[in-house]
Amino acid sequence: KDEKLNSYQLKLDEASIHVNELESSLNSMLNERDDEMQQLRSLFDGIFTKEKSARENYRAGQRLFDRAEIDLSSAQDRLKELQSKWKIDTSISELTDFASPDICPTCKQPIGADNHHAHEE
Repeated sequence: KDEKLNSYQLKLDEASIHVNELESSLNSMLNERDDEMQQLRSLFDGIFTKEKSARENYRAGQRLFDRAEIDLSSAQDRLKELQSKWKIDTSISELTDFASPDICPTCKQPIGADNHHAHEE
């Protein structure tokens, strides 16, 4: 009976050692997995931050572009208005036969011989 009990105890001790080895191996694998997950989280956080910054830069660039389009449109409208007032055709490449009018179409004051006058718009 003692022999059988000792045999069972030996098998139980061997099984306990094996379980401890498996638990140690499992803990080691879990630690490795946690380390890898931490590295991936850090990588993801870096990518997320860069993507967020890129989106913000894109939106800022888009706002600048939109503002530039509005400014260009306003300038084109102003140019058309001035062309109409001064009766200037800018579709030709050279303005060789342009002659200043005697009276400023903008302020209705006489224009001097030097094509200059003081006016307030």
